[in-house]
Amino acid sequence: MSGGLGYVFAAARGEFAGQPALDRVARVMRGHEARFLAPMSVALVGRVSSGKSTLVNALLGGTYVATGVRELTFTVAHLRQGEPRIVVHFREKGRPVETYPPEEIDALTVNDPAQLEFLRSIDFLDVYVGNDYLRQFAIVDTPGLDAHLGTESQTTLNLLGRTGGDVRESTVTHAAGADAIVLVFTRRGLHEDDVRVLTDFAGADVAGLGPLNTVGALNQVEALWRPGNDPMAEATRVAGNLMSIAEVGRSVYEMIPVAGLLAAAAGTCDAEDLARFEALSKVDPGRLERIVARGDHFATRDYPEITVPAGERKALVDRYSQWGVVLATSLARDGVTTVREMRAELEQRSGLERLRGVLTGHFGNRAGLIKTTRVYAWADDLPYGVRPTLPPRAQAALDRVTRRFTELRLREENEHDELKALRAHYDGQLRLPLGGGAELLRVTGEHGMDPAARLGCAAGTPAAEMLQVTRERRTAWASAAMGVYNGATTNAIRVIQNAYVAVERELEPATA
Repeated sequence: MSGGLGYVFAAARGEFAGQPALDRVARVMRGHEARFLAPMSVALVGRVSSGKSTLVNALLGGTYVATGVRELTFTVAHLRQGEPRIVVHFREKGRPVETYPPEEIDALTVNDPAQLEFLRSIDFLDVYVGNDYLRQFAIVDTPGLDAHLGTESQTTLNLLGRTGGDVRESTVTHAAGADAIVLVFTRRGLHEDDVRVLTDFAGADVAGLGPLNTVGALNQVEALWRPGNDPMAEATRVAGNLMSIAEVGRSVYEMIPVAGLLAAAAGTCDAEDLARFEALSKVDPGRLERIVARGDHFATRDYPEITVPAGERKALVDRYSQWGVVLATSLARDGVTTVREMRAELEQRSGLERLRGVLTGHFGNRAGLIKTTRVYAWADDLPYGVRPTLPPRAQAALDRVTRRFTELRLREENEHDELKALRAHYDGQLRLPLGGGAELLRVTGEHGMDPAARLGCAAGTPAAEMLQVTRERRTAWASAAMGVYNGATTNAIRVIQNAYVAVERELEPATA
């Protein structure tokens, strides 16, 4: 698919060359082409103080952006794979970008009265990071949709010469340019402001917002901890309640509980932290939980059975949360003895690995489909939005370009049928027999694009055995296709059959 679209982009560039009337169209197309070729981009969107920046650091396994512990500047940051540096884009039209070393991130995003004039001039940042996760997807860290709410937020906005409206506009603009969206909620459940923000965002011009490219993150789960309880269990219950609300269920694929603060700390866990957890593991578990639950007491007072100094205990709680300290100590008590093991366990227990799995699985496996859909939607609008204003030669050139996009889309019609089937599934329009929606998702690549993943077979299953499974399922769905269904279900059955044909063709050479 990329080769076909790449050819059409190249041909379009040739058509637009020497046509000044098409300069604007060519510029927009270059943006679509660059986005199509770049790693999938994921925007984190939510209310101020919902922990978006903390989640960014957690996803990348380090400290790359400043968090809301301090007054921030409400500046959008795009995190991309590359030689570490920060590129500053300014609000003043025509002002050239400036490049800064990565350690300047706080100076560029934390509110500092000493450099207000400079901070006011910043539009957004490109933060380049040498990080393997960014090879799979770029991240857009947005400031928040309700920046004008709250006294501290309003004070910061006033100092920076900004309004809640322009911060919201910046958030929506940069989120709309992303391929996928993570809507971040907080652990207390769906507050009325969350409903307003979600409804407001869903009504904005954000192409494709829905379960195909949007996931929810129920963040700050660690704050639900109390001695003897499992905050993840409580968060799972809250997440289920959220998904039952119409505004949420229509907008997101899944609601994933995440202890963002703990997840971010896991990525920076080191040998000194591990040693402190091992020392705390010598304390009676029940006694330790009661002390940790006292908050300031654990961080400031001396206890004869605790050898870790109070100041170090406070640092642990600030970074890992109370639940994080109790959990990490329990893991050390149960035999986790290396930093690598501790990081992996904390990332898994915090919900971070589940969120990463959705980004690389559900989103990643649909990246090409999502990107091409955006390109074709733009190309479809060209004859109506632009063509009437052009001179004849430019109109003819534009017609040739739009025809190439249309022809390519028709050749790839099966993929667009797949997109329609997936959307119909998420909208609840399908009445599929046999394996139902689960089989539609699996065979179209929800869990991976290799034959075993698409067939639901164990890794290492012999090709001949998988080929037999493929033919059996294709035959079963051919019989099912003879039934009477609505149009959406008929299309979905055809998509499933075609998917099995594609898997069969992939397996046949290995069994010849």
